Amino acid sequence: MEEVEKNSTLDPACSADEPPFSKVILESLGLTGILLFAMLTLMTLTANLVFVEEVFYIYHKIPPSKRSIFIWINAAAPVIATTSCIGMWIPRSTMFTDFTAAVYVFFPVLTGIS
Repeated sequence: MEEVEKNSTLDPACSADEPPFSKVILESLGLTGILLFAMLTLMTLTANLVFVEEVFYIYHKIPPSKRSIFIWINAAAPVIATTSCIGMWIPRSTMFTDFTAAVYVFFPVLTGIS
């Protein structure tokens, strides 16, 4: 049993009970990790900017009866990207960001948006 604990792949700074603090993760990142965090954050910002451009297009070109459903469908990617980015930067918020994304996906079922 002791050999299994010695050969564990968990970082000693991370306990199995709780996610680590942001400070611990950011301090342990190397150059590759920093570049990945930066690249994924830029991709999230790009997804949000593309969504804003889509909303302007939808408001100018789509009839009012279909606008809300088109915007709701197109907003799924930025919502998931944003919640994932927040969960990446703040690991202890992962439960809340996953819940937020799930509620966003389930909300049209609750409200009957179509």
